[in-house]
Amino acid sequence: MKNVAILQSPWVVSLFATSLLALILIFALPEASVWADFDLAKAGLTPEYCEGNRMEAFIRQPVNSWSNLIYFFLGIWVIAVGLRDWRDGQPRNASQAFPALSVWTGLMLVGLCFGSFFFHASVTRLGQHWDIGFTYAVAWCMVATGGYRWSLILRGDGAESQPALRWLWLGIAIVAGLLMTIFKWYIDGKVALPLLMLLGLALALGAYWRLPGHFSGWRLLAGVLALVLAGVFRSMDLAHVACDPRGFVQWHALWHVCTGLSAFLFWRMMRLEVGV
Repeated sequence: MKNVAILQSPWVVSLFATSLLALILIFALPEASVWADFDLAKAGLTPEYCEGNRMEAFIRQPVNSWSNLIYFFLGIWVIAVGLRDWRDGQPRNASQAFPALSVWTGLMLVGLCFGSFFFHASVTRLGQHWDIGFTYAVAWCMVATGGYRWSLILRGDGAESQPALRWLWLGIAIVAGLLMTIFKWYIDGKVALPLLMLLGLALALGAYWRLPGHFSGWRLLAGVLALVLAGVFRSMDLAHVACDPRGFVQWHALWHVCTGLSAFLFWRMMRLEVGV
């Protein structure tokens, strides 16, 4: 029975799915000529990132591309937990009573994996569109998670009494993410994305402060640290600090790892809230 429980564990399911995806991608990669009809993004025309472009290969930025598997791994984990919450139907807190948002968050992390892999493999304008679009979508999931919890705090109601509120915040996450994806080229991502991240962080910090003892302090701290490190790594990459274009370690790849972990840790912190 113990072995069966391990096989049903969300992280085991996630590890298996991620390994399978990696094998499929390795053995099913097409020729580099598939990108011939796509318009290049700025990263394909100039050395925007530290990692050099291998224009003769299908995957033009290999480290920056493969590092996106972290989003897939964490996304499948979140989806598996959300589906388990949905199946069990016995929530112990507000976040476990809202499995639809967990599933949507996981789906957006999976989408970000494919969108960002597409961009860094092709360095095309279309790839960049999907990369940033899913990044906005994940950020909005974090905002919706915190916003929903704050709505309950302000109303003083239990999670089970507010199904309409759950659908409202799920709708906000979906519609806002979709709109920002559609109008991506009209939005200054250097301003919009940091603001969304800071808003999600502020809501998480506020919930921790407003409900002392309800949330894990170490998960919050780890999430904040991961987010700070992500910003540092991204800045170092764009400034080409300690840059090795052909190196196995790339700052932008670490940005992928840290942003994925940050989103996962904030989600995990909210879901494991002690019952109110």
